[in-house]
Amino acid sequence: MSLKLIPHNPLADVDLKPFRKRCIPKNSTKDNYTLEERRKILDYLAECEDIYALAIQLDFYLCVRIGELLAIKYSDIQNGFLHINHSMRGTYEMDDDMNFSIGKITNEERIKGNQSTGFRQIPLTDKALGIKYRSSHQIRFTVATLLYDEGVSITKISSLLGHADTATTWLYIRKNNPDEATINAMKSLLD
Repeated sequence: MSLKLIPHNPLADVDLKPFRKRCIPKNSTKDNYTLEERRKILDYLAECEDIYALAIQLDFYLCVRIGELLAIKYSDIQNGFLHINHSMRGTYEMDDDMNFSIGKITNEERIKGNQSTGFRQIPLTDKALGIKYRSSHQIRFTVATLLYDEGVSITKISSLLGHADTATTWLYIRKNNPDEATINAMKSLLD
């Protein structure tokens, strides 16, 4: 059986530039946050200790795209500046029904837009520098502690964390203060 190959791909002749531009309405109804709204959000988020709240706080002190925010490494902070030189990028895959879904997500040394202005340094304000660094692994410690504080048994938490033994899980439990019942029992027995 002989393959008959087309010598020229006609799609190579199609100018795709018009399709790459986003259609932006001239009278956009999207409003920026006011300074008062920004302050209220930051005040609210200051009471939260989850990683998303910290990311949103940090973004209110910077001018970065979400992909750049997600790609920030602690080593990108030097001498009071955040060096933007990476971005999280997702590839999309098309299935047989012509639907797109997110494929692989990578942290690339590549910036969206013009490279001469995309790679940049952003000065960090005192408040942006004041957001305490925590590794993403702290999420596991946080969840384990929250579950324990809500009364989930250490054996169930150990199973959820994938630990072979509860001795390892106990290392994940933070701020393990005695509850009110324990305090009352100690007072009645030991006082």
